[in-house]
Amino acid sequence: MGLMDDDFKINMDDIKDMVSEIFGEKIEKVEASKARGILKEFNKDFIVKGIDELPADKLTPEEEKILKDYEKEHAAAGNVPSQALPDELLDISTGQADLTKIKKKIEEETRAKDEAQMRENIRQELEQEITRKKEETIRKTEALKKESDEAAKAAAPAGPVLNYSEKMSLINMFEQSQKMLWLILNKLMRKAPVDTMFLKTLEKCVEKYQDVLKKVGMNQNGRVRADGSMEVARLAANLNAMYMPEDRKNERFFAALKEIFEERLIATELALGVETKDGILSSLLMQMKKIFGKREYSGRLKDIFHEKIVPGTTIKPGE
Repeated sequence: MGLMDDDFKINMDDIKDMVSEIFGEKIEKVEASKARGILKEFNKDFIVKGIDELPADKLTPEEEKILKDYEKEHAAAGNVPSQALPDELLDISTGQADLTKIKKKIEEETRAKDEAQMRENIRQELEQEITRKKEETIRKTEALKKESDEAAKAAAPAGPVLNYSEKMSLINMFEQSQKMLWLILNKLMRKAPVDTMFLKTLEKCVEKYQDVLKKVGMNQNGRVRADGSMEVARLAANLNAMYMPEDRKNERFFAALKEIFEERLIATELALGVETKDGILSSLLMQMKKIFGKREYSGRLKDIFHEKIVPGTTIKPGE
């Protein structure tokens, strides 16, 4: 624990030297209260210049024609009152109950009931089978949809898909944010050290992201851009020359811009302190909202820019 404290102390003791290296000269720290006043006035006076169920067909079962119950009294042969039976069950010659006809009638009624019961059983079985098949079809359809969704998700790019125009817009958004950061810092310190810091942080990031940032710090005549701004055409050409999947290319693109942004905020914190840096970032975000709103960038691009490129940086002990 003591060793970590010592390391932290050493790093903090070296901050002045680090600031001098990044800004090219020693920077006099601005008091947080004074910085807040300057930022408040800057925000007040700032003028933006233009900088998209299965069709469950329910099969209604056939209505079964149920035979009307035939009520009769069953009694011992010869004791059944003739008036209780229809003529068709009487012996024509005697007018008495014909046991043969009665027996046959009972057999017919029993057979009719058995057939009706059989039809009902079959109907119920058919309904159950239809329900089972429908449920099975729904399950299969849901499984296929899930499989299709997962396949589409696996095939989709890991990050946002950008066309050339959108990439150029993001580059312009980045450059506008950096110009605004430069203007804010220039209110708190002199121009020369701000230029130096912007240039050195860019050069550091170029070394790490050669594929994206190669020669972006030079103008069309091959001379270094002393203010640390980027040659937009060179950055666009570098992106076009990168041979890798589009999603990976975009992630490298985002990471490179975020690295530059982050390094500059870290340098600002080293020079002016975390409280002042937080105030600068708050002011910067406020002005970016105005700038981007006036330029009518799409909500999608604004979301990508804030999610992928704008850092939330505070240096940690030991950095």
